[in-house]
Amino acid sequence: MTDNGPGLPTGEPRTGALGLHTVRRRLELRCPGSALRLQSSSEGTSAVIEVPVTAERTV
Repeated sequence: MTDNGPGLPTGEPRTGALGLHTVRRRLELRCPGSALRLQSSSEGTSAVIEVPVTAERTV
């Protein structure tokens, strides 16, 4: 997902901001080894979600 807005602020997140932290934590709990990264440039901001692919086990 990419937008064409002004990009991310350079400072620290505001006090009490938990949105991205919560999404990253839930993703990690649901899919161990996964990650959420934000990339920002003059072209826009992208959210990159990485999920490892593993072979399914059959019982």
